[in-house]
Amino acid sequence: MELAVSYQIVTPESAEAGEAAESGMSVPRRPAGVREVMAWLEKCHEVSSTLIDAYTWATTSPELDFYSGGETTYSVHVYGITAAQKARLFRMAGIIR
Repeated sequence: MELAVSYQIVTPESAEAGEAAESGMSVPRRPAGVREVMAWLEKCHEVSSTLIDAYTWATTSPELDFYSGGETTYSVHVYGITAAQKARLFRMAGIIR
């Protein structure tokens, strides 16, 4: 199994333009164990699609930076497992029923 975590920061100014102020990879794609993947997934609150497939990821709630007003979200991408295995991980993390 492999894990990658991307991030996106939206500030009030970038939101006006309909864009992210910054985005990138917080954790580059690499091998990961179930415990590490679950630790990331347990921070998430929604999935990218109700149809779970190889391209479905999970996203955290925004973290607010009170100084800048920016909101950071993280998207957790899991690779190298079947859609059924991914759905099971999402259920175990409490993201889906």
